[in-house]
Amino acid sequence: MAEPLRGPKGGAAYKRRPDAEAQIDTLLQLPAGEIARRARDEGFKSPEFVTTEAVLYFIRQKRTDSNPLAMMSLYETLRHRIRSLHRGARRTAGRLTLEEVEERLLYRFEELLSLDRQGYEEGLDWFECNFNSGLYTLRINAIRDVKRKMPEGLEALEAEGQTEVSPMVEEALARLAGQSPEDERENEYRSRLLEVIRELPEELKRVIEMHDLRGMPMDSKLPGVTSVASVLGIGEQTVRKRRKRALLEIQKGFLREE
Repeated sequence: MAEPLRGPKGGAAYKRRPDAEAQIDTLLQLPAGEIARRARDEGFKSPEFVTTEAVLYFIRQKRTDSNPLAMMSLYETLRHRIRSLHRGARRTAGRLTLEEVEERLLYRFEELLSLDRQGYEEGLDWFECNFNSGLYTLRINAIRDVKRKMPEGLEALEAEGQTEVSPMVEEALARLAGQSPEDERENEYRSRLLEVIRELPEELKRVIEMHDLRGMPMDSKLPGVTSVASVLGIGEQTVRKRRKRALLEIQKGFLREE
């Protein structure tokens, strides 16, 4: 039997649609691998189609952890559906592109999943009741986030003609990741660069810290190898996009002082 939802705080608990509840109860009788296969392979017209609400339910249930491949497949299916729903909306805001909003949308949803893995995130309960409605609200918030950050972020850089990263930025980070220098001028150089990195938005700063300063690979298909993508729970392309945005910000805030 499906576990009941808890949210929202201070009010009556959310309840799934009866058909969604019935589907979850049926799927609970199947191995995790079969649930993941149906979610991945069966189209929405198939009688075995797994609704997005059910996909989210099984991602949230710790019992799926015993089959990492099934969990990964369910997670990728969910990301694919979020992208499809977002792009199907065909809505932009000003100069924002679908891709920029999509990146922020996925980031915000992954934050909710991360909080849920740490305990229980009641904000995800509504997604189990009506995923499309929850995603719509999250998408509006993502658009607002990107619009709020763009004037001081990538849009401002593009307006100034800065769309390519100077090799000097890569060299600066390589120097920062090296051994501690004895030269006082080099210490000052590193301190100023670190200060610029600290001012980056959190999602950009983490990529720079993990990849450029700690040497963690952006992505890896090898078992047991930790990568930026696996730690943040995002795709390799998203990691690369965030790193480029971070480097452009560093270029704007640091190299101009040189």
